[in-house]
Amino acid sequence: YGLVGSEMCIRDRILSASLGSGVGGKIGQVVSSHVSASSMFNTNSTSYVDVTSATVSITPSATSSKIYHVLTFGLGHAAQNTTWFRVYDTPSGGSAAIVSGTGNSENETFAKGARGSSPDYELSSCQWNFLHTTNSTVAQVYKLQMRVDSSTSYINRVGATTSRAATFNWTVMEVLA
Repeated sequence: YGLVGSEMCIRDRILSASLGSGVGGKIGQVVSSHVSASSMFNTNSTSYVDVTSATVSITPSATSSKIYHVLTFGLGHAAQNTTWFRVYDTPSGGSAAIVSGTGNSENETFAKGARGSSPDYELSSCQWNFLHTTNSTVAQVYKLQMRVDSSTSYINRVGATTSRAATFNWTVMEVLA
């Protein structure tokens, strides 16, 4: 009971079919959004705005499922500033709601700052992971929003040029109960 033999593993990974029924944490499905454009998005807005192309959708198979998010992207700045991010979820047929980062306080939102001597040539690697409980089996449409305290921030490139670029990836996984 509770032991997993080598016949249940492939390259040191446990096969989900080898786990007993009722064992939570299995991945039901994976959906990913990938944008490699160096000019994906930029803003100088001090209010939250939708990040173009930064959206991903998944339909949970059970109301007890949770959605695990993994976001990775490059962030550039035109000058010294701080950029805040939050995620909105709009369930199919429902109202939009903030999922991660309330946007009401600097301490409640994912943020990244540029403070170097040449911030327009810096490209910060941003990584953000969180778990969302939907309690629903309707399609969940997630959007990334961002704002700045000053100047302009860029997703997938440095502030000074488009030749130094990164890639935006947003993967969501349904974690079964």
